[in-house]
Amino acid sequence: MSKIAATYHEIFQSKDLPNPKENKQAITKVLTNINQKTDAQDKQNLSKPLEYDEIYKASISMPNGKASRLDGIPTKLWKNLATEHQKAIAAGTKAEELPPNLVCLLQLAYNNIKHHSINPESNFTKGWMCPIYKKKDKTKGRCIDNHTKLIKLMI
Repeated sequence: MSKIAATYHEIFQSKDLPNPKENKQAITKVLTNINQKTDAQDKQNLSKPLEYDEIYKASISMPNGKASRLDGIPTKLWKNLATEHQKAIAAGTKAEELPPNLVCLLQLAYNNIKHHSINPESNFTKGWMCPIYKKKDKTKGRCIDNHTKLIKLMI
């Protein structure tokens, strides 16, 4: 099934590709007609490094019970790792006995990516496509094109 889906989507995605020159012209035309601009305050905020607290809040606000990423680590474990360091500090644990500070490691990694971009040879943005059958659409039966495409990323 996965080979059939891969072949189907490879053909589908490469079918009727636009001429690169025409495509570039069309993109330029669309972009020149966008009137929305990022204001100075937003630009300044976006240029700042990511802060520890915003990464911590994002980490603990992830919903439990969701599918694990390609690394196989469930969301609940990520959340526990993010909170264990905080709990240990609050309990007065000695510095040498503290668990790893996952949020600090993520902050270093994300800000490094923000500053230097992603190494094209890394698998940081690698994902895999997981076709999910559309239950409510009975018209096409169980055809491969009657699936929702879910892309799972490692991030």
